[in-house]
Amino acid sequence: MLMNLNWLFATICVEGKDAFNFLQGFCTTHVHELDQKSPQKTLFCNTKGRIIASGILFYESNEKIHIVTEHSVAAKLMEHLNRFKLLSNVTLSISNEAMAYATDPAPTSCAITPSHSIGLSFDPTEKNSTKEEQNTWIETLVQAKFPLISAQTSELFTPHQLVLEAAWVNFKKGCYLGQEIIARMHHLGKTKQSTKLIPRINTKPGGHCIDSNKKVVGRVLYSSLSSTLVVIDKEQLEKNDIIGDDDIL
Repeated sequence: MLMNLNWLFATICVEGKDAFNFLQGFCTTHVHELDQKSPQKTLFCNTKGRIIASGILFYESNEKIHIVTEHSVAAKLMEHLNRFKLLSNVTLSISNEAMAYATDPAPTSCAITPSHSIGLSFDPTEKNSTKEEQNTWIETLVQAKFPLISAQTSELFTPHQLVLEAAWVNFKKGCYLGQEIIARMHHLGKTKQSTKLIPRINTKPGGHCIDSNKKVVGRVLYSSLSSTLVVIDKEQLEKNDIIGDDDIL
């Protein structure tokens, strides 16, 4: 029995003869390299290069691809993609059959850490996760600096702010929405913010974090029970005085 992750992720099914070509115009990775043994981490960005949602692509067939994304942002991602599918032979739907689950590394799963992966299952008998298991998984994602983009943080960050250029962006692929901005930032190297793990603060995802002088220096991406992943000004990376703006109330 495998632990399901449907408390954290939703799965969007993209189906139709144009599924690959359609997604190629929105994903930061090369969708045509996707197959059953190579799930892809990818980002969906707006025209300004800001991340609408992060996702993992899973291949089912040449006409069906599944996107595993954070559950609260799934409807927004669906709405975003649906605006552009007028001339494409594709349908998009939230899947009631496919389910993300936690697994050990395997050829058909997506590695999060050397010992933790996310797979896709069509087996409705997967066991539910306990609260303790959920907390453990969030801790794993935070420590791995996995870009868990939620409805609260959608369109706040660029791939460079989250240090995702290496594993989540293919700079050799063709055009996609936001590519021009993302490529320019990559080649100019002028990103002013980066990610940092700090002891947990109580500020919600998307909320501001401040320094000891009460100056806003960044935003919260998300938290586990013990840690918070923040996106902060680079000059703050070596400092240890970051708190949430609601921790001083």
